[in-house]
Amino acid sequence: MVIISLLHNRLQIVSSTSSLLGKKQELHASVNIPMDKAESFDIDIWALYLKKLLEESGLPKTRKLDAHVILAERFFDFARLDIPLDVAPEIIDDYIEKQLHTLFTNFSPTDSHRHFLSTVRGKTTANVYVLTGQNKQTISTLLDFFDIHIRAFYPESLLLFETFNHTLNTTKRERVFFLEYEPQTSTGLYFDAYGLVENNVQIINSTDIEKELKALNKSEDKPTRLILSGTKSLDIRQDSFTKTIGIWTNPLHRILTASPLLPIAQQHLLNEGLVTYSREIVLLSHIEKNTSSLINIILTQTVQKPKHVRMASGIRTKKILTITVLLALSAGVSFLVLRTALAHPMTLSMPTIKMPVLFSKNPTATPTLQPTTAPKASPTSSITAKNIPIILENGEGSPGLANTYKIRLEEKGYTITRLDNADNYGYAKSVIKANSKAVFDRVAKDLSSYLSDKPIYEKITASTTTIILGADSK
Repeated sequence: MVIISLLHNRLQIVSSTSSLLGKKQELHASVNIPMDKAESFDIDIWALYLKKLLEESGLPKTRKLDAHVILAERFFDFARLDIPLDVAPEIIDDYIEKQLHTLFTNFSPTDSHRHFLSTVRGKTTANVYVLTGQNKQTISTLLDFFDIHIRAFYPESLLLFETFNHTLNTTKRERVFFLEYEPQTSTGLYFDAYGLVENNVQIINSTDIEKELKALNKSEDKPTRLILSGTKSLDIRQDSFTKTIGIWTNPLHRILTASPLLPIAQQHLLNEGLVTYSREIVLLSHIEKNTSSLINIILTQTVQKPKHVRMASGIRTKKILTITVLLALSAGVSFLVLRTALAHPMTLSMPTIKMPVLFSKNPTATPTLQPTTAPKASPTSSITAKNIPIILENGEGSPGLANTYKIRLEEKGYTITRLDNADNYGYAKSVIKANSKAVFDRVAKDLSSYLSDKPIYEKITASTTTIILGADSK
């Protein structure tokens, strides 16, 4: 399985394969393209960087690739469509089809499109993505240089949205700015509870990022929350950065380390690049659950390779030379085999095969099976507070709330490993994230006198239990 990502100014690849002996090989690589070279999408320039990506990944050069392809928003036309209340669910698809020519004035039968529905607070919205025939042709030509076959396309924004959408408070309007903070140039997109708001990518100079985000906070596009991704996001302190720019900031790596995506990343050796490969990790999760068809855009039209295509320097010559050498070797081997066969004819003799005895004249008695007694399960040892390490997070906003509960839980024998703020202060009920129901029940019982409502149980794989204190905390 191979995933190739064509992002705004970056190329990435994630490969997961198994050998004939069952040994798994996990490979990944990422290559940045300078913004001035990436903007025009010159196919020669992108081919050179794609060649570099494949070399750095360590994939065998002779191997043909069958790839899932993630595309940045720059490659799509995008629109949002509010579905009227009088449109019945069974005719929504037909309604959207009729609106395509209104939403996209240049819509063509060669274009591939798909819509994704979201219903929040009783309102249904369709996010419509269109991949034009021209863009399909260009991308297919680029990948064909390297014998890469496209299985399906995936909009980048759908995958990014899945990394943090569970943290959104759907009871109020949130305008989220998702920013990839990189050393030179940072790129951002706007989201809300329905998904992508618009596909206009915001370009920010990383050297003046605090200044530019302060200005953004005073503009008409002011976000209510900032999801900070990118390699530079690992260096910031959430509280001080929030205070400096005036926008509530959530580092993406903190969201991901507490999400079900973490085991997927660890399985594919991507936990060190959790933020860099967040899109690919989401897609890997879908592929393993056989749900990738819910978020892809299939090539609905056959893409023909153009007769005259500019190819990156050296790529065409290399292909022709490789084919010529293989044909010459094949002809030489065939000649030697034929010559040897004529000089030394072989005589084949059939071996004598002894047939097994199917029936015996003196059959033995069939043994009688004796019932066995199932072993009794040994009683599990009781779960004690001292064996449950806990992270406490303030999801309500009152100063000192987490520290108050730290004192209470330590009195009951628990070990508190960290105090922190939750990803937002909108938690109406407290949440206990534990790796088993037994651990949840034990912690919930000890918290019962301090909470006005029963906490929510979330199963996680981590050994450390996380408690997010909500508005039901006393």
